[in-house]
Amino acid sequence: TAIFENSTSTAPLLLHIKPLPDENKPVSFSGATGRFTITSVVVNSSLAKNEQGFLEITLLGKGNFTQLDAPVLHWPEGVEGFEPTVSDELEKIKIPLAGRRTFRFPFVCAAPGLYKFLPVSFTYFDTDSNTYKTIHSGSPEVRVSNNEKITPKKETVKPTFAAQNERAARI
Repeated sequence: TAIFENSTSTAPLLLHIKPLPDENKPVSFSGATGRFTITSVVVNSSLAKNEQGFLEITLLGKGNFTQLDAPVLHWPEGVEGFEPTVSDELEKIKIPLAGRRTFRFPFVCAAPGLYKFLPVSFTYFDTDSNTYKTIHSGSPEVRVSNNEKITPKKETVKPTFAAQNERAARI
């Protein structure tokens, strides 16, 4: 077996990184750069009064996905929202990253009725046009009925006396 050792080097590369412009920077800008679109959808638009729902906010495009935080939501009156789970579908071999990040917010509604969610806004620096952009999602709705959600009961099979005796004898 032969062992070969080799070392290589390249000339230093000087990079000049420009800061993001302060001019026209929106207050809502939180550091996202790239190019994005946003959608919002209620997973099931019809719920029973005791059923948990899910609002999904999806950012699609290219940019610094790994640094994106969950958007701030303003829940409709009578809706209690909770912390989201985050899932990514990213093409990690592309530069910048491309794909989608989905924030799944669980929620419950206080009473039956129709609830309309406000649009979610997202501000980013568009690297193609070198400008700040704010985009908005749609306004999904959920209808909560007055009916209770019925969960099917699992049937339990009681063991026979013979099976119980046999199990007890093994102990």
